[in-house]
Amino acid sequence: MGLSRLRKLCALCDPFRQRSIRRSPSPYLALLQDRVFLSAPLIGTDLFKRSTLSMPRMEYPATRRDETVVENLHGRKVADPYRWLETPDSPETEAWVAEQNRVTKSYLSAAEALRPSFQATVENLLNYDKFSCAWKRGSSFYYNHHVGLSNQAVVMQTDSIDGEPRVFLDPNKLADDGTVSLGTLSWSKNGAYLAYGTHTSGSDWEDISVMRCDTLEKLPETLEWAKFTSVAWTKDGEGFYYARYPIPSSLQGVDDKNKRGAETDEAINQSIYYHSIGTPQSQDRLVYENAENPKRMYRVKTTLDGTYLLIYVNEDCAPKNQLWYVDLSQHFGKETAGIVKLIDDTYDSQFTYIANDDALFYVMTNWKAPKNRIISVSLEKPEDVWPELVPEHDSNVLSSALAVNYDQLALVYMEHASDRLSVHSLKTGGKAYDIKLPDLGSISITADRENDFLMYKFTSFLYAGTVYFVDLTMPIGDGTRVFRKMDPPGFDPSIYRTEQVFYTSKDGQTKIPMFVIGPREGSDSASPQKRPCLLYGYGGFMVSLTPFYSARWAAWMQCLNGIVAIANIRGGDEYGSEWHDQGILENKQNVFDDFQWGAKHLCESMRVTDSKSLLIMGGSNGGLLVGACVNQAPELYGAAVAQVGVHDILRFHKFTIGSAWVSDYGNPDEAKDFEYQIKYSPLHNVFSPDDRGVPYPAILLTTGDHDARVVPLHTLKYGAQLQHMAGSSEIQGTRPLLIRIDVKAGHGAGKPTTKIISELVDTLLFASLSLNFNAQEQ
Repeated sequence: MGLSRLRKLCALCDPFRQRSIRRSPSPYLALLQDRVFLSAPLIGTDLFKRSTLSMPRMEYPATRRDETVVENLHGRKVADPYRWLETPDSPETEAWVAEQNRVTKSYLSAAEALRPSFQATVENLLNYDKFSCAWKRGSSFYYNHHVGLSNQAVVMQTDSIDGEPRVFLDPNKLADDGTVSLGTLSWSKNGAYLAYGTHTSGSDWEDISVMRCDTLEKLPETLEWAKFTSVAWTKDGEGFYYARYPIPSSLQGVDDKNKRGAETDEAINQSIYYHSIGTPQSQDRLVYENAENPKRMYRVKTTLDGTYLLIYVNEDCAPKNQLWYVDLSQHFGKETAGIVKLIDDTYDSQFTYIANDDALFYVMTNWKAPKNRIISVSLEKPEDVWPELVPEHDSNVLSSALAVNYDQLALVYMEHASDRLSVHSLKTGGKAYDIKLPDLGSISITADRENDFLMYKFTSFLYAGTVYFVDLTMPIGDGTRVFRKMDPPGFDPSIYRTEQVFYTSKDGQTKIPMFVIGPREGSDSASPQKRPCLLYGYGGFMVSLTPFYSARWAAWMQCLNGIVAIANIRGGDEYGSEWHDQGILENKQNVFDDFQWGAKHLCESMRVTDSKSLLIMGGSNGGLLVGACVNQAPELYGAAVAQVGVHDILRFHKFTIGSAWVSDYGNPDEAKDFEYQIKYSPLHNVFSPDDRGVPYPAILLTTGDHDARVVPLHTLKYGAQLQHMAGSSEIQGTRPLLIRIDVKAGHGAGKPTTKIISELVDTLLFASLSLNFNAQEQ
């Protein structure tokens, strides 16, 4: 498993990347569907030299400003003239969105001659097989197989790890346009049943169905209004626990499921239910609710022996939670009365269950250990001192811990944003041996305590991925073999190289790691050649940008002969919770400083590019990063792409799951938080180029109409303000300020291949036009 599901409420779901999906310290874990996307052949090497396009001055749609919408926030008057864009399905908003898409399409049409070659190359090199790690449930093995250009990955089933696979569950058959994707997958403990979730049009809402694993028969029930949930089966396999929300008020009585995910109602009052298979949802039993704390979120899990129900309780996206348990042998049917807090009543630290031997639980935690450690907790003496099983490492972050082969632990450590894998004793915590990885990179891993094997998938910036099977009953090295290997046709990693550099941020003290990927020939720092460079960052919610294969990076390098830089700025988990804390709340400006000084390092110290050839990019919280940086230091970049960004920092907490982000951003309703938020909120810091004497870089903002994570209003309002303040400026000239709104699309996860290709090609066209324009000015 991988990125924390709770952080997933905040984090970018990047469909262009084959991310290292691994178990994180948080219980809110989710498989971000493995995506391996492209490498395009070298078709645009001299693109920047041969462009002679003369771009006309931009004309934007007329946008109504309601100057009467002014709020008094903590003694300060704050205007919000585009509040009307917060109503996504109003005729006025829909018409405005259509006009924005028309303007963006018109701008990109100036490079339309490049589209066929970009498109053909991308499609050709996406046409290969992509695989996940396999896992065993009951007597069968399962894994994800994404075939060529199909829109969604298929779940395959086989009788043995080397057996002949067969299609088990194919989401491509659920929608002709590929906009239905799989979400939660949870097998009953004997492997007889699967509960699986489906998402429509990129929405976070999930419909949960149940099927028999032997006959593939789908049972009649469908569970609706689940979101950010897990599924925890009881030992007998007759039912499971899950979490769902009440029907949002704006969707009461609305039968059209395509409307789900386009609403902005705040997501509150998640509750835990028990479902008995073969019965309608209306008969599900309420297990736990807490109206006094409506913003709390819950994840459920049952232990391997089926004796205990575990409940993870989070108040927001902070790496802190409570961990409760219920002894089902005593309290099944009356779970609420049996809830016991395993640790304490505070939300000061994070606790993640690994395994248990009867009443002795093994737990991973950042309690008194910012880089995480493993302790043991006795249910019989929960208030005693907790013995330490695996201590905190001096420098590396323990990012995942799985029990395997009955009495062993598979531990993944992160060292300078790259992964390490080792096997330890579950009884003593001592290291047995390291599992050597092919190179610096990232891994996803599957392992279960009752199985004597583990599987890991290795990927890096230049390698699409290889899945390895490790037989733990054999001597180290003898039991490792390749399960599946992925080789994008036409992509030759030997002509590129990855370099990790460290630069000093604005404070003159903090060293920031950055990966720089580009052609071997002329890519070193001594080369006088200035290449187009894509600088990518995130900087929040403990999300680490470890080496991963991405279509976006490969396309940039091959189609534009460019360089890619990934900055591991503060706010992530690259060096543990302290690194995260240095980039949140009143320290959020550190994130923007780190990114801006990364841009300076590329241009001034490494001299691999210059500001007019530099494009910055980020999504979700990374979209906020891009928005803040183009406001603060527009002269550092030639172009910027902000994807599904959080741009209204004064109102983010009022929509869908936004209130969970106060852990990173602060609460705008609190005066102390408002004072630092108003200084960087992208929407509230847009400037006039004529007043400042410097233009914005070319900007492309993207969003999806079904993004219920970061609702589209953030992008729409910010884009409208940019066009109003800078669109007619003489200094801005022909540098575009564009908005691209995808239909039947959400935050990113589960996006069909056809939409991924379209967005990627449009982004490449935008970059070639925008950076070409700047190159002509040099």
